[in-house]
Amino acid sequence: MTASFEQTLTFEGNIMNGNLVAFIILQMLIIHIPLLVALVTGDLVSGESASGTIRMLMTKPISRTSLLLSKFLAGAAYTLLIVFWLGFMAVVVGKFLFGSGDMMVLNSDGLVILQQDDIAWRYLGGFAVAFWRC
Repeated sequence: MTASFEQTLTFEGNIMNGNLVAFIILQMLIIHIPLLVALVTGDLVSGESASGTIRMLMTKPISRTSLLLSKFLAGAAYTLLIVFWLGFMAVVVGKFLFGSGDMMVLNSDGLVILQQDDIAWRYLGGFAVAFWRC
């Protein structure tokens, strides 16, 4: 990735650090997290319908709206937990295994270098967007 830049730039330190590893892992999960959330949250209602327990639930004095709202809130809690857990594993374990440092990312505009102090709030913002997107 950096071969074309090595003629004009000099790199000091470890390019492959925990911040870059976490970025790469989270980019790969962009496809997997919505599929996983869709499978689990879709099964909240369809699984009960297939097993027949939703008929028994509907005999209780609760409205369909409150039943579906509780399923929606359970799905939202699951989504929040999975985004938090995968973010924690990617960032904390990545930094533990590969160390910390500035993050270099190659995008369509060129090479972007993010300072180590600037990365934490960007990850938190990214996790918030990932939660609201799912």
